[in-house]
Amino acid sequence: KLSPFVSSDHEFLSLMAQWIGGEIERQQRTEQLQAYATQLEHTHKELAEAHDRALEVSRLKSEFLATMSHEIRTPMNGITGMTELLIATGLNERQQYYASIVLRETDHLLRIINDILDFSKMEAGRVALGHEGFSPLTVVESVASLLSPQAAAKQLAVMSYVAPNVPTVLYGDASRLRQILLNLVGNAIKFTDRGDVLIEINIREITTTTAMLYCTV
Repeated sequence: KLSPFVSSDHEFLSLMAQWIGGEIERQQRTEQLQAYATQLEHTHKELAEAHDRALEVSRLKSEFLATMSHEIRTPMNGITGMTELLIATGLNERQQYYASIVLRETDHLLRIINDILDFSKMEAGRVALGHEGFSPLTVVESVASLLSPQAAAKQLAVMSYVAPNVPTVLYGDASRLRQILLNLVGNAIKFTDRGDVLIEINIREITTTTAMLYCTV
């Protein structure tokens, strides 16, 4: 004969059920956390591998661009040098005109190659700025002179202005400054239909040891 349940038995069974349910729930959470941790570790490993692959691809691309730029720039420098010698041989006016076009376009192509090389260096973190004496006025005038024929083809003029307080000689990377101005002025000519293109150099800050140029096109 089965004895009937008393109140204490119901309480005991209820507590046991709650405990068992809690243990089951904790076990499920533990398994879920373990699964999540495993997945997180797997994802982290995949991301690390993808990062390493991306770095390797970037390195290979930079090396390829640097090599190609060097291989192309070497013969281009030869073409530039020979064209300059050709111009100095006493050509007639028409021949001088054609040779000057070759020289100008060769220089333009060299600038594009240098841009590619600089981009590859920036990606590789190998950009080093020069520190040599240069004349800001000479840099600006050389840019204006080089791009004036391109502007004249669109009936534009390239003008320059260097503020009187700009030092005659500064120390820095003149080639970088020239390259930046060439890009800015080239774009200005490209997108200007009438009027003039003005290169303006001012001093924003100056101390006994440093000078900050403010360039506008």
